[in-house]
Amino acid sequence: MSEIRMVTYEPMIFKKRGIKVVDNNKDIPEFLDASIRTEPSLNVEYPGVSSLCRGSKLAPKLKEGDKMVYLTKKNMYGQDFKHWRLVAIIEVIKVMKTHEDAAKWYKNYNYELPKNCVVDGNPPLSASKTTIAKSKIHETERGYKFRARKYKQFNICKKVHVNLNEPPIIDESKMKEIFGTKNPGTQSFKKVSDDEYKSLVKLMEL
Repeated sequence: MSEIRMVTYEPMIFKKRGIKVVDNNKDIPEFLDASIRTEPSLNVEYPGVSSLCRGSKLAPKLKEGDKMVYLTKKNMYGQDFKHWRLVAIIEVIKVMKTHEDAAKWYKNYNYELPKNCVVDGNPPLSASKTTIAKSKIHETERGYKFRARKYKQFNICKKVHVNLNEPPIIDESKMKEIFGTKNPGTQSFKKVSDDEYKSLVKLMEL
């Protein structure tokens, strides 16, 4: 049976530096992940979920048909109150044993490789397109390569709903209405029920 999981991530405009990055790079949307290897790369046609950020906690547990819901971390995002943004729902369509196997699939169908697919010829984003300090990029990339070798599974996904520019707002009252709590734990992931999922889809479709 397929499962639905929800996680939070840090979008580009979470930090002041990221706002400058977006202003200077038309190809970087406001709510794209701020990493040098965007997890996931919601700006490509077929994003992928890997273990670069969460190690063994998420990607190795996924199977075909599973869905992922991506919320931003809580912040202001141009409003006068802290809130989350509901940015994406994606569904696993292919489970690949390694990043190299995933890269072959993308290349066979002429799809753009997501940045979190760690293979030769697919470099990370440059320092001008991330909020990670330039002095920490080498160390960060080394850690990502280590995780890609240790937790090799790469999950190719299709987009169900993605909004990288003006995603719907979820405030504490809406969060409590949907999940029964103002602050659901999402660092590893939170499992989402069918009813909760339907409520999230309605928000994406407004």
